[in-house]
Amino acid sequence: MDLDTRLEIVKLFYKNNENATATLRAFKTAHGLRHDPFTSKSISNLIAKFENTKSLHDAPRSGRPSLEEQRKDNILNTMNDFQERNVLGHASSTAVSKACDIPKASVCRILKSSGLKPYKISLLQSITELDKAKRLEFAQWILRNQHLLPDILWTDEAYFSVDGLVNRHNCVIWANENPHKMLMKSLHPEKVCVWMAFGANYKLAPFFFDGTVDQNNYTSLLRDHMFPQLRRKRKINNVIFQHDGAPPHFSIQARDFLGTQLPETRVIGRGFGIPWPPRSPDLSPLDYYLWGTLKQRVFHAFRPSNLNELKAKISEEIEAISADELARAVQNMVSRCEVVVEQNGGSIEHLL
Repeated sequence: MDLDTRLEIVKLFYKNNENATATLRAFKTAHGLRHDPFTSKSISNLIAKFENTKSLHDAPRSGRPSLEEQRKDNILNTMNDFQERNVLGHASSTAVSKACDIPKASVCRILKSSGLKPYKISLLQSITELDKAKRLEFAQWILRNQHLLPDILWTDEAYFSVDGLVNRHNCVIWANENPHKMLMKSLHPEKVCVWMAFGANYKLAPFFFDGTVDQNNYTSLLRDHMFPQLRRKRKINNVIFQHDGAPPHFSIQARDFLGTQLPETRVIGRGFGIPWPPRSPDLSPLDYYLWGTLKQRVFHAFRPSNLNELKAKISEEIEAISADELARAVQNMVSRCEVVVEQNGGSIEHLL
């Protein structure tokens, strides 16, 4: 933390009723930061030191420089050189360790003590300039019509496999010896396509497609499953229906049926009054919230032996989702759309 930052923090601390948490919040707001650059504890320690010494400078050190200080410039310069020469701007601590002839553990410690953190490169779907324009238009529509968010019924489909869900990045077994734990996966596991729909304060029962989704079974879903539920819940008069631009959704059969049920201005989708922007799963609450959360809950300590068990578990976990969760997921659309506008329609997942 440099001297100017320390001075700013001290000023903010006394301006914010000597509250470290409020100081951190004010600092982030002033600099437009989304993540904490330091902790409330660091602020408290800085204030304690300032009040004790009446100075923001570090105390002078005695004796010879530490080995870490001697190595620091070499490591940082090497890391910067490697990253500048890489087309993606990354470099590994292992490569720096070999180039500097310094143990990797020391390299990592020095990098962290210098305020650096390891970040992974995000893989994002390619978005064209036309896509950006449509994403921007949709985000602006949402921000202008926030009062309509409770009326939007968000819908989507996703596949669930009987083999379950395993995140190998997070599945770590701590042991004295390698347990050689393995999970057998089928080459072509049984899977089911699940349709789900929810609004800010209600959800519909899921629907399970027996095979591939096409214009016939998708239209049947709308006619025999979705609209009857909306009528029973007395939502039909205000609902704004959303679906993405998948081919079954855009079929003439599905569009003709929707046209008999809702005015064009109450349908968000490809070819309707409120166009759905292509390649925008980051703007669907089912993609950025529901599917990941649901799969984690379904497959936590559970592995189905057949599709019927899987369907039953999916239905059980959907039923357990609270109205508060749904409301928070929908409300998150506002902040996402704000970032889309800031990015002029560009990708946002790497910024959230």
